[in-house]
Amino acid sequence: MDRSSEIKQALLGAYKLLEPWSKPHLHERNYYEKVMRYAVGCCPDRDGYIADLGSGVGVLPLALRLMGYKVDGFEKYVFSDAESPMFKVADVTSLKEVWNKNGLEVFDCDVLAVPGENLKNKYNVVINTALIEHVKNPKLLLGNMRLLLKDGGHIITMTPNLAVFYKRLRFLLGLSPHWNVADFFNLGELGFTGHWREYTSKELCWVHKQAGFEIIKANNCDIFPLTDKKNLRNFIHLFARYISYPIANSREANIVIGKKNG
Repeated sequence: MDRSSEIKQALLGAYKLLEPWSKPHLHERNYYEKVMRYAVGCCPDRDGYIADLGSGVGVLPLALRLMGYKVDGFEKYVFSDAESPMFKVADVTSLKEVWNKNGLEVFDCDVLAVPGENLKNKYNVVINTALIEHVKNPKLLLGNMRLLLKDGGHIITMTPNLAVFYKRLRFLLGLSPHWNVADFFNLGELGFTGHWREYTSKELCWVHKQAGFEIIKANNCDIFPLTDKKNLRNFIHLFARYISYPIANSREANIVIGKKNG
């Protein structure tokens, strides 16, 4: 059954309910939609539990909740301005009220902390979007996600592609493909919350296999809207996107779906 329309409506509804906190995340709508399609495919009958790690303000888990799924969010940085001014939101109390009204619980916790016994083997699907690139210990992160999953459960990982054609062009021009060096240099190990490491498609599959997951699907795709052609940066992205089509694994994002077997 094609549930594209239902997914779109739920996502729009989540953005609306979470205003004004959701507005800075409008550019993420395309990849939320893609991930939701995979999640719905893993739980077609709305049975079981879904966990979303690195939930941010909660757009993705709330959209799934509006579709009738049982969803928990896991987030650390929106609650702590001392550690991450980049992700801190104003008036967390009001944000929590929106979550509570819609039956969504978001745990204030570090995804690198071992989950409590009450959470182990609980979830049928564990989602992490734009998270693994921010983590210094991906082995621990993936291990913890495996603990959260039931046997036979699925992990869905989406992350920026290190080998995207746009970055290949930048490197050819002598520009860095990495996160802004000023943030990395000035904020230091404790304050920096940018991308510690991005992955190619093969690397992302490899780390999931090493963590004990069977790779069910690996996809390389474009995710960001580039409709404003008057914006020079968007125009360059759009140009790079078009000429990258025949080149394998050169799109904007990598997605891996893995399965926990035993």
